[in-house]
Amino acid sequence: AQYVESDERVDPIAGEWVTLSLVSAVMPTGGQFSVWQGTGSSRTLWMATSDGVGASDKFISTPGGHEHASFAFTAAGTYELTFTATARAIGGGTVTSAPYTYTFEAVPE
Repeated sequence: AQYVESDERVDPIAGEWVTLSLVSAVMPTGGQFSVWQGTGSSRTLWMATSDGVGASDKFISTPGGHEHASFAFTAAGTYELTFTATARAIGGGTVTSAPYTYTFEAVPE
């Protein structure tokens, strides 16, 4: 059986998919984190901690894809963001990584 990604933010085509999922976030007081693509009315919101961390906080692409995304941090300080990566093959196989934490330091400009 071929896998078809059901997330409304991507085209529903059968194929291989790579998903980067936000699984936890430790942020400074008042801090929020988000990831999006595009501008204006054509913006696609991939992750936003303003409503908590949940199943919709994921970035989806194709293997070997070339993507550009914007990251936002709303307060200065240290952000510890933990992600997992999942690869879904056309043949139906799925592999998910162990969680990995990335640390970002947001500084005022």
